[in-house]
Amino acid sequence: MLTNLHVKNLALIQEADVEFGPGLNILTGETGAGKSIILGSIQIALGGKAGAEIIRRGAEYALIELVFFVEDPDKRQALHDLGVEDAQEGEVILSRRISPGRSRIKVNGTSFTAAQVRAIKGLLIDIHGQHDNAALLSPEEHLRLIDSFCPPQTESLRQSLRDRYRRLQEKKKEIRALSMDESARTREISFLQFEIQDIQSARLMPGEDTTLEADYRRMANASRIFEYLTEAENLLTEAPGNLSDLSGQIIQAVSRAAAFDPDLADTDKLLNDMDGIISDASRSLRDYMETHAYDGQALADTENRLNTINTLKSKYGQSIPDILAACDKKEKRLQELENSAQILEEKQAECRKLQQEISRLAEELTQVRRKTADALCTRIRESLRHLNFLDNRFTASFTKLPEPDATGQDAVNFMIAVNPGEELHPLQKTASGGELSRIMLAVKTCLAEKDRTGTLVFDEIDAGISGRTAQKVAENLHFLAKSHQIICITHLAQIAAMSDAHFRIAKHVADGRTVTTIKRLSEPEIIEELSRILGGTRITDAVRRSAQEMREMARKSDGSAYQPPFLTENVT
Repeated sequence: MLTNLHVKNLALIQEADVEFGPGLNILTGETGAGKSIILGSIQIALGGKAGAEIIRRGAEYALIELVFFVEDPDKRQALHDLGVEDAQEGEVILSRRISPGRSRIKVNGTSFTAAQVRAIKGLLIDIHGQHDNAALLSPEEHLRLIDSFCPPQTESLRQSLRDRYRRLQEKKKEIRALSMDESARTREISFLQFEIQDIQSARLMPGEDTTLEADYRRMANASRIFEYLTEAENLLTEAPGNLSDLSGQIIQAVSRAAAFDPDLADTDKLLNDMDGIISDASRSLRDYMETHAYDGQALADTENRLNTINTLKSKYGQSIPDILAACDKKEKRLQELENSAQILEEKQAECRKLQQEISRLAEELTQVRRKTADALCTRIRESLRHLNFLDNRFTASFTKLPEPDATGQDAVNFMIAVNPGEELHPLQKTASGGELSRIMLAVKTCLAEKDRTGTLVFDEIDAGISGRTAQKVAENLHFLAKSHQIICITHLAQIAAMSDAHFRIAKHVADGRTVTTIKRLSEPEIIEELSRILGGTRITDAVRRSAQEMREMARKSDGSAYQPPFLTENVT
């Protein structure tokens, strides 16, 4: 639901703040007062075209901010997937700041491009006006509308079709990889055999590179190691004043003292242990130097082995496990090429089986869609009659695609004739802008229980209608407002009287400049506005009584007074 619209420095609007409510929100005002600016501001914020000329004269920038609250958890997740931060909280704040030469859009504080905003628009709002019904004219949308009306269990059929189509594309890709001329196949086999031999001949062992690197570091620094160890052994046992001689003198002195005092016995024992440790350390150093004598050949062999491993890493992977995994993959590919005829035949058989399953599922889906389309078109015809298209014909024309795809085998086009004696024509070649808005209203009414778009905007829906037709349009809008938030710009009292919230857009002069303002009306103000719409420049008491009566009748209606005709018929 669109909860708030804030506009600043846009065309004639200096600053406006509108708090929309649930149900039917009506916007009225004199011609030229700026109603189109209000609707235009919503479209601009949602990624529509905007130039510097829309900035109010004398202002540095124009600002539009929309605040939505999204209740549907699936829709919140979809918004999050499209990059909207904090969408799981439900509130979506979309702002667009327009400066000369620059436009900036943010959604929940994160910068978005106009194209990205247009992608999330369909999750938030649906706008219908003289020039905003492109979706209704698209055959792809016709198919989507029929699918949305199908029984819930049809989704599993569509999912099965999508899964098999995905698998078919994967198999076709595998077949293309196997389908090559003989010379290319021979070249690839030869190259794979060379690479496999290159890896296997090295007889790699996981972890050996780590061990070899440690050995190489030790052997490459052997002379320094022996220098340090020789110095240590000299200090322990060989050099004048070495640690072994000093410890012997210390032990002898303490041993003599201990002969006079038994309390020194423990110290005497510790010193004797120390002497043993010195002897053991000296022997350990000599053993190390004897067993790790410098071996130039071992160093060269280690270096060559490391070079071999590093060369393989540069070709096939960053580690020995990567190299071995690459070898397995190449062996599998080699096996495929060496047995390509048999494998190709097997994959082609799998493709044929998948194509048969896809054709079967697509045909099942077509049958469901045709039956659904008949029921939906029956509903739409009845709804159109209610909107004063009395002799309309409305059908769905099915064309079979050359090959089924992930959506099935159907191309669908809505066909319509709104006047007696006319032939059926594609909807996009027949209806005028005003008619399209009413047709969309009929479609939305028929799909009210399935349509998950929270906010619907209708502009110019009353173009060229009056009297009974206007009343029927008002009833349809009132019905839709029970399950959707409706924002409707209208010139007709029959529609305006149904409002749950009524806003008047007015234009006046302040400080020598024209300013457009928007105000939510109280109940007495609604009566005055309805009177203005009914009576024009001269509002009499009779006009006010008519407005009062019209409003009271609308307020007494809880929506049950109007039931779309298809709800009383079993057309499904």
